[in-house]
Amino acid sequence: MDDLSTLLRAASDNAPPTSIDLDELITAERRRRRSRWAAVAAGAAVVVTAGISVTLAGSSPSPTVATPPAAAPTTSRTPCVHPTPPDFVKDVTIVPRNGPLPETADVAAERLTAALPSLLPPGARPSPKTKCGRVEFFYEPKADEYRAAAVLGDGSWAVMVRPAAVDSAPACLNPADPSCTRTDLPDGAVAFSDVMDLGLSREQRAVTVFRPDGTVVQVVAAGPPAELPAVADLTRTGTSPRLTLYP
Repeated sequence: MDDLSTLLRAASDNAPPTSIDLDELITAERRRRRSRWAAVAAGAAVVVTAGISVTLAGSSPSPTVATPPAAAPTTSRTPCVHPTPPDFVKDVTIVPRNGPLPETADVAAERLTAALPSLLPPGARPSPKTKCGRVEFFYEPKADEYRAAAVLGDGSWAVMVRPAAVDSAPACLNPADPSCTRTDLPDGAVAFSDVMDLGLSREQRAVTVFRPDGTVVQVVAAGPPAELPAVADLTRTGTSPRLTLYP
């Protein structure tokens, strides 16, 4: 992603040392993703609650008493704070290879968020910077994709979900890195992985899964190597059937 480093830094309790420039790690990805289209319309779901009055009548004629409806339980919560891309990052618009997405951005983000509890790596937790009690997906219009991030030990973990674009070919996050490998999966999906040494005892592991239904899932973890999920675990998250944009 053009601003993947922003997402990873924002998720971490302790940002990587300033000598590590995560932006340099995604230069190749930035060059590959210059042209995108068909941003998802960010519609808002409206929930209407109907109140029912209960009429109580005695055995003798008496005024009808209407019981006020019980207050509906609140599901409101403090909105999470999400990182915003730096000003130098240009907007991208994705042309979905498999056609328009079937959901609004709000609906898709909430559905994807519901899948996260079973997909988070052990020990992952919400960043205090988000000011809310859960790890959640949000739609990032500048990158035209859905994102979620968490604190993981002394590092961070993030997952990005977007439609496959008509003008892009499956590839690693950093195609030129020697660790880039391709795995063809039984269901027809293709998984690319790469592992990069960030220096100062930190590492970045990334898996990008290109699915037959036209969804691309990218899972990235950065931090001390001993604290990071294995590539196989990142792949397991990336291949979860619940992380799709075509439910």
